[in-house]
Amino acid sequence: MKKLCLAAAVLFSVVSVQAVLVTLTNADFNIGGNAFPQGFDIPGNDVVGWQNLYPVDGRLRDAGVEGSAAWWGTYEGNSAFMQTANPTGTPAYPEGDGAFNLTDFEIQEGNVFDIGFAAKSWDGASQWTVSLFYDDPANVFGSFTQAVTGAWVLYSGRIEATPASVGGILGISFQNTAASGMANLDEVSINLAPFAITVSPTGDLSDPAAVVEAVIDNINNSVFVSATLSLDGAIVDSDNSGVGTTRTLSYTDPLSLGVHTGQVVAVSSTEAMTNTWTFTMEPFHSITTSPRGWLTTNGTELVAVIDEGFSTVDSAEMYLDDVLLTSTLDRTMAPTTTVTAAVSGIADGLHSARIILSGSPEGLVTNDWTFGTYTDVAKPTAVIHHWDFNDGTGTNVADLVGDADGSIIGANYSWIVDGGINLNGGGNSDGWNSGTNATGGAYIDLPNGMISAISDPAVTIEVVFERNAITSWARVWDFGNSTNGEDQSANGAGYWMLAASQSLNGNARTELQDGSATVVDPIPTDPNPYENSVLMHIVVVYDSTDARSGFFVNGVLVDAQISTFTPFLLSALPDVNNWIGRSQWGGDAMFNGKIYDMSIYTGVMNPGEVAARYREFASGGAPTVPPVLQYVQVNGDEVTLSWTAEDTGTYSLLRKTDLSAGSWTPVLEGLPSGNLTTNVTASGEVQEYYKVLGE
Repeated sequence: MKKLCLAAAVLFSVVSVQAVLVTLTNADFNIGGNAFPQGFDIPGNDVVGWQNLYPVDGRLRDAGVEGSAAWWGTYEGNSAFMQTANPTGTPAYPEGDGAFNLTDFEIQEGNVFDIGFAAKSWDGASQWTVSLFYDDPANVFGSFTQAVTGAWVLYSGRIEATPASVGGILGISFQNTAASGMANLDEVSINLAPFAITVSPTGDLSDPAAVVEAVIDNINNSVFVSATLSLDGAIVDSDNSGVGTTRTLSYTDPLSLGVHTGQVVAVSSTEAMTNTWTFTMEPFHSITTSPRGWLTTNGTELVAVIDEGFSTVDSAEMYLDDVLLTSTLDRTMAPTTTVTAAVSGIADGLHSARIILSGSPEGLVTNDWTFGTYTDVAKPTAVIHHWDFNDGTGTNVADLVGDADGSIIGANYSWIVDGGINLNGGGNSDGWNSGTNATGGAYIDLPNGMISAISDPAVTIEVVFERNAITSWARVWDFGNSTNGEDQSANGAGYWMLAASQSLNGNARTELQDGSATVVDPIPTDPNPYENSVLMHIVVVYDSTDARSGFFVNGVLVDAQISTFTPFLLSALPDVNNWIGRSQWGGDAMFNGKIYDMSIYTGVMNPGEVAARYREFASGGAPTVPPVLQYVQVNGDEVTLSWTAEDTGTYSLLRKTDLSAGSWTPVLEGLPSGNLTTNVTASGEVQEYYKVLGE
């Protein structure tokens, strides 16, 4: 099944035998003496064939070559080593260490290069970025990354020539792009691949008519001899004609359930290539279930849509919280069947749902999912503090309702002309422990006891902000104390906080911890990372009486905890550090972003009120705040997505297969507002990302 996550490496399953070798000078680093530790271009101790990549003052941070006597164990004879970046050091090294080797090979149209190398990390883990370029290291026409471990392993990758590279002289570079960990290198090779082989199907599928196919392109003008296609060890097609530049081998008979192994072997007059892959035939094309996420009504309909593929479904049973709701016994079910069950009056909290199918050939098939209900508890809100950050000058931040004016600490901030304050970030929270920090990000200090003075058991905090950059665990607000006491950031020792990013993941999170450092609330978290420079409206609700917490993002409940934690009165919170933009934890970054509005209420803001408040901040034609994807489910080649879009206007669904490169591609456009579920065909890549934006 395809995974909606980022792949760590770009590898392939082709193995070349007797391939055409591109000559690399000193590919094994054994020519010349050792170079330690200032790179590959040390006068009088040059590493033949290799040059520094991105040198700082003519040298790298910690790179070079050592021999077999090195403590870390070279691969064979001499091996190379390169260190990670250190952008904040003295001197600074903004790029990880790297080296390149320029061949004498002129790149031709259609060239495909197979790259091999041995690698490890003497620190146990690191990462190489391998690039091919033409004429100059700046002219990269293809690259891939490879994570490495503490043991020597032979790795491989494939890069194709591009039109821009044709006619240029081929070069290769290696750069340590890990966050940490020395990377080691040896036995570099570049081979010309004789053929390009494309195979299908891959992954998980359930189409009984699927065709097993291999397309072989003669890309480097080899003399074609033969090709064979095997399935599960038996040859199912072959071509020995020895003519033509492209040939297709296939198998069209019905496939059985289970895991299958395909293999294609293409042979030229001087070399051979083998590609082996696996795919799985599954009984059901899909079982799509709903609802998902959190509902703000206690009435709903459970739905399971079953696409049988080439299975036979005889019966279906649907359960809610282990109680049977409906049972269907019908041996003539349509190929696509929908099973529904209406429920109402269910208690707030998390619920488990299940559909059990009986049929052949797989017998019983169970699909479980969860959803939550969170409804109005009729506790009206009353605003007790409100900051609109419209002061415009000076260091005072006025509380327009209460008596909790704040003071801006630090110089790295600016007032926004139309209202709001820009906290520019910089450094960590413990940088302010001495009381001064000329380069650290500014923050706002609110009066001590502001939260503990609230006697009401229910409190709602609302904030509108925009993140300039993702910084680890940076706080939008943090009310409480640290283990080092007032004005100090160390470890948290009783606090209620909202983080603009959970670590560097990019998704918001709230947490309440009592003074004994026990997490009271099981940490509601937005499951959806959001982008920088996007207006965010977040409401956090806590009610110690009903043991309830709610987390609303852009008018939508994204997470909640109900009757699952030990109630804790906010009046017991040791809030001597009430901060906007700074954390109780010393190693957490200072907030880098804009704050536009913030309010504290007694009572519980209900879902309808939250949605209305969100619309106030996002009013107008096209929405100014993106909707929230509630869940993504992958079944074979079909991706099901659901989201909530409360504003007027229309929306687009966009996709990316690599978050670090390329642009978002529209998949669907002109979608209306409202709560939507749609199906799209997967991209075919091993990972893919989706987002919904207002047009």
